[in-house]
Amino acid sequence: SITMANVNTLDSRISTGPGKLVFGKAGAQNEFSALVTKAELNPSVNTEDGKHVLSGDYAPGKDTITWTMELTCFINLKRNGIWDWCFTNRGKEVEFEFRPVEGEKSAKFTGTVKVRPLGVGGEVNKEMSKDLTFPLVGEPTFTPVQEP
Repeated sequence: SITMANVNTLDSRISTGPGKLVFGKAGAQNEFSALVTKAELNPSVNTEDGKHVLSGDYAPGKDTITWTMELTCFINLKRNGIWDWCFTNRGKEVEFEFRPVEGEKSAKFTGTVKVRPLGVGGEVNKEMSKDLTFPLVGEPTFTPVQEP
């Protein structure tokens, strides 16, 4: 039998960043990494209620898993800036690549999000920062860290 090394050791912990967040296809990409202060991909599981059937058996409910990309980001109001990009592309499905920790061999998540517009404004004399949630279309694809 093949024995696998334990990769879940105390020293295998990592921190988020510096990383990379890019939207769009190659050649027409928009990178907003420098404005993002928090980036997460989060699953949500909805389980239907099970049903008792006439025979006395129980039919368990099905799980439905959906994903969201949740961001906190600084706002700029420049042409092609993050606010303009979100507003222009609202409702569109756009590819993404998210690397929580940057590097040539780093883990990455790819997929498609449905773009939502971004709020604007905030407290006077404070940098504009907003939370943003993009629903994913389907599930993300995960590419693990490539060990040397």
